[in-house]
Amino acid sequence: MWATADEVDELTGLLEAQAGVAVRSDFPWKRNIITTFFWIGNNRNSFTSTVNYDSAWDQRWHENFGGEDDPNNRDKDFTPKNFIPTLNPFYVALPFNDVKYPELAKRWVPWYSRDFKKRMESVCKGKWIAIHYNGRVCFGTWQDVGPFRYDNASYVFGNGSVDTPTGAGLDVSPAIRDFLGLPGKAKCDWRFVEANEVPPGPWIGYEEQEFIVGLQKMLREAGKKLPTAAREFKLKRFGEEKKVVAEDALPMP
Repeated sequence: MWATADEVDELTGLLEAQAGVAVRSDFPWKRNIITTFFWIGNNRNSFTSTVNYDSAWDQRWHENFGGEDDPNNRDKDFTPKNFIPTLNPFYVALPFNDVKYPELAKRWVPWYSRDFKKRMESVCKGKWIAIHYNGRVCFGTWQDVGPFRYDNASYVFGNGSVDTPTGAGLDVSPAIRDFLGLPGKAKCDWRFVEANEVPPGPWIGYEEQEFIVGLQKMLREAGKKLPTAAREFKLKRFGEEKKVVAEDALPMP
């Protein structure tokens, strides 16, 4: 399941080309993982009884997002068309819940000792991952648990098998589906990344406000500009209309 050395070089090359920075973290790539999509507010179906109004770590996920993340009614900026969400629409689910299985978390989560604060606070929620499909790389944050399982730490952090009824090992949001051009089910590659390895893009915004400002400073120092998508998402954080503004209008740290 882990990528070979040659595959790592190829995938990391794609990642670095899109990020524009060297990727120094050594999280392994998971290769050819069956990927399905889910959304905040989706109803139970023939495969699962889950109704995603809350997540494993947010009991008011649907409310905090602003409504249903309707996969069939999308805007061109990867958001639902009928409202401006107040959480990042680029989210994923992986089949491990560190709050429910603290002993497994201590054993398997690489950043556990660094990030642990208190017993009922997840060290996995909000962790960034990179997802590759057909030469394109997307970024999203881990916000829920699944598909199907809650305890599969050996797959998420090690070289264990997916072992789910459909073979799926990654759920992605409609925004990620659309950015990558995924069909209903596809095989993707994924890996964890550190926050400072995430490039500007439509996945930056909302609760990542401070991160945008930091990236803006870094890019200016390198003689580059913050992409239009990131500027638009920054505006949405304050409920303004979808429009492009001059970069100088953004506050500097």
